[in-house]
Amino acid sequence: QNALHNIKTLPGMHHPIQMKPADSEKSNAVEDRKLFIGMVSKKCNENDIRVMFSPFGQIEECRILRGPDGLSRGCAFVTFSTRAMAQNAIKAMHQSQTMEGCSSPIVVKFADTQKDKEQRRLQQQLAQQMQQLNTATWGNLTGVGGLTPQYLALL
Repeated sequence: QNALHNIKTLPGMHHPIQMKPADSEKSNAVEDRKLFIGMVSKKCNENDIRVMFSPFGQIEECRILRGPDGLSRGCAFVTFSTRAMAQNAIKAMHQSQTMEGCSSPIVVKFADTQKDKEQRRLQQQLAQQMQQLNTATWGNLTGVGGLTPQYLALL
């Protein structure tokens, strides 16, 4: 990585090459070890979650999501020391039990990264824009000559 970083400038370029590790090469990043736990009983506290997930390895952080009123929102985040520990917890715990007061089995998966959240937000924006465009297009087409989409399909 450092052999080329800021050293070589390619023909036609004004700045030297920037060399950085790919996202997947970041060693032991928190996002690779952090789990989202859904369908958690609202009666559970952080200690209950720790006890439930500690058989899979060392837990660095355990947090139950709470609303402004301080009450549990029925989900939690658990960060393990290694990715392997997190993967073992997913394999063993995902949909393994239905907790008190929950309608579905427990959900255990890797927590969404910031990149995932941004991508989902962009997809939602695009879908909304496409829907608006389709509505506007059909509105214009039906206004011209009074043709409905069914008639246009026959053309």
